Amino acid sequence: MSDLLKIRPFKEYVQRERELPLLEISGRIQADQFVISALGSEINLETVSIGADKWGAFAFVKAHEQRLANGFQVRVEIEPDQDMPPGAMIQVFLEGVSSEVAKELARIHGLELGNVNLRTPHIRSFSVHFSHSGIPNGMSSSYIDEGKVPAFN
Repeated sequence: MSDLLKIRPFKEYVQRERELPLLEISGRIQADQFVISALGSEINLETVSIGADKWGAFAFVKAHEQRLANGFQVRVEIEPDQDMPPGAMIQVFLEGVSSEVAKELARIHGLELGNVNLRTPHIRSFSVHFSHSGIPNGMSSSYIDEGKVPAFN
């Protein structure tokens, strides 16, 4: 995962057949860092350098994964393209909430697990896709099946 990926500032929305967005995800360059804003978190990506070209500002970031305090994970990786040089993908996802994660989150917030109802977010993952030149070229998302209720032991 030592490849450098070129990404540019963006703003995307998850709508899920609603008039108002369910979620906003954005990326920006702040000083010498590329920062993602999503799910109430500011996520600093492993940024190697900042630059600009004829399409505007960009950042070179490392492919990597990191876990957020809210139980989500961030994955930055190469996205192969059959017809073009590879681009990049930033994915924020929830692998599943284990009872240990739920207990730790409750403890951090000063709650006793027996006194709270645990609910998972409706969004399982969302991804922002970038061309080989770092230009945002789409977003995808998946949702937790609302018919299934996760069990916490």
